[in-house]
Amino acid sequence: MSHRPESLLERAARFAASLRYEDLPEPVARRARLQLVSALSSCHAGALEPKARAIAELVRSMGLQPQSSLLPSGVRAPVHLAVLANAAHAAAFAPDGGPLLGAAGP
Repeated sequence: MSHRPESLLERAARFAASLRYEDLPEPVARRARLQLVSALSSCHAGALEPKARAIAELVRSMGLQPQSSLLPSGVRAPVHLAVLANAAHAAAFAPDGGPLLGAAGP
C-alpha cells in the first residue's frame, strides 16, 4: 500500500489542531476572542431570521445522530448539518460574510 504525501491543507489542519491558546501571541489571542464573540453574536441574532429558522427547522426535522449543537437552541444534529445551520444563522445576520469571513471589527 502506497502512502501519499501530506497535502498543504492537511499540514495546515494538523498545525491548527496542535495549537494551544497559551501559545498565541497576545494580539492574535485578542483577535481570536473578538472573532469568536462576533461569530457567536451573529449566530444568535441571525437565528431569528426566517430563512435561517427554516434551515434550522429542516435540520431539526431530520432527527439524525446528535453530535453537535445548533446555536442558540442547543438542538443537536450531525456535525455537517449543525455547521450548515449555524453558518446560515450567522450569514442571515451578516449577509456580507461578517464573522464567517473575518470581519470582526478593527
